[in-house]
Formats: sequence, C-alpha cells, structure tokens
Amino acid sequence: MINLLKGVASIVGGGQSNDKAEKPQKVDTPHPLAVRMDAFCAKIRARFDESLPQGEEAVLASLDDNDYDIYASLRTLSSIVSTVSETLVKRAGRVWQDEVRPQLLEEDENNLDIKIAHQVSDQETGMRHELEIWKTQTAGKLSQKYYDYALTLVNKDFFCTQCKSPLAIKEKAFHSQYVTCAYCKTVNTFIPESKFCQAGWAVVDDLATYRVFDLFKEFRRWHNLPRRRDEAEAAAQREGTMKATLVFVQAMLKERIELMPEAAENYDFDLKTKMRQIGFNENEYSI
Repeated sequence: MINLLKGVASIVGGGQSNDKAEKPQKVDTPHPLAVRMDAFCAKIRARFDESLPQGEEAVLASLDDNDYDIYASLRTLSSIVSTVSETLVKRAGRVWQDEVRPQLLEEDENNLDIKIAHQVSDQETGMRHELEIWKTQTAGKLSQKYYDYALTLVNKDFFCTQCKSPLAIKEKAFHSQYVTCAYCKTVNTFIPESKFCQAGWAVVDDLATYRVFDLFKEFRRWHNLPRRRDEAEAAAQREGTMKATLVFVQAMLKERIELMPEAAENYDFDLKTKMRQIGFNENEYSI
C-alpha cells in the first residue's frame, strides 16, 4: 500500500516483574487523503486505458465518415490526443497541486507529501510516454488505411493523347508525371487525383514509422531515459541514444523508399536532416 503516514500505537505490557512498560511500536496508518488520492489515480489510469482503444477506433472510422479526407482524420487524432492529455494525463497532477497538497501542508504531512508527489508524477510521466507511442501507432494505422485506398485511385489505363497508344506510369509517384510516347514521341501529362497525391504528402512518413514500430519504441525509450549527471555515464547514454536513433531513422527511410521509390534519390540528405533535427550532428555517427 502506497502513501502511508507513520503513526504511533502505545502498547502497554503486563505481567512483568520489573514493571517496565514495553516500548511503543510504530505502525503505518493510511492517511485519508492518501487513500483518496490513491483511488483517484487508479480511476484515472483505468479511464486512460479504456480511452486509447476507443480513440483508435474513432480515428480509423473517421476516414469512412469524411470520405477519406486524411487531413480531417489527422485533426481528429490530434483532438483526441489533446483531450486525453488534458482530462486524464494531467488531471491527477492538477488535483494534487490545487486540492490535496494544500490540505496536507496544513497538517505538516511532509513525508506523505513526498510520497504522493512521486506517485502522481510517475503516473503522469508514464501516461504521457504511452500517449506518445499510441499517437504514433494510430497515425500509422490511419496512414496504412489511407495509403491502400490511394493506390486504388491510380488510373492505370493511360493513353497517348496523340496516337492513343497505352502509356506506362509510375504507380507510386504521388505527383503529376510527364510520359513520352514510345511511338509518336508526344509528351503526355498524367495528373492524378488530389487524394492520391496526398498520400505522398501526408501519410508516407507516418506509415514508414509504423512499419518499424518496434525500432521507434526503442528510439523513444532511449530519449525518455532520465539524464545522467555523471560525465562518463552521460556520454555512454548519449552514445546509446544516438545508435538507437540511427537504427530507427535508417530503417524508417528504407521503408519510405518502399512506399515511395523516388525517395531513394534523397536518402543520404534525408538521413542527415532527420538526425540533425533529432539532435545529432554528422560527426557523431557514420552511415
């Protein structure tokens, strides 16, 4: 049982010839506020665990409801993340700061104050990290659903405007294409539907991340570790974080190429850019 307040129970011994009283034994007595705060944190945790599956279902269903408007569905995802963060992840902390802690300070319950503070902080930190992972996973599932839909929009029956010969187009090029007819040499312009183009703009990176989700979680685990103060330990931690980051980014970019082959042309540039955005310079790693 967490959050216990130390109390004293006087136990008087009897039947001893030297008439000495036994020493009082210390017992831990749960403070009423500790019990209530513990129960409140448990309820928040249960609501959090229930909300994530429901949120995923709502996000994925939104694509069908909005006629595959990917940006509307991404806004739905962001709204759910914001709501869960404000009403669940941060709620226990606010109750602690605004209601419970002031009452405890009036009673000078310093030891209990520290225990409850740690409990609330640890739960909030854990749920914040879980929500981040959930958001990435749900965005990946949403992207997979939209990507599969987008590929059905490609008009594979494309013919030369001059001689009507069939022309081959790149199926996973999410932009307009200029195709030269092999027979009459006419340059034809293939303009795909806007929803098809959006697959390249809005979902490829999220989907690539989802395809290497275990590596992403390991990458985030390293970044979420408490910072070491010892210089040698801090250097080792940064080295480990860099390696986990590099493995993830490389794998993600290769999946990105599978989804959008033209991305191969910019692989080295994209790798350096993403590593730099995360916080690692080129002199810290080798490709």
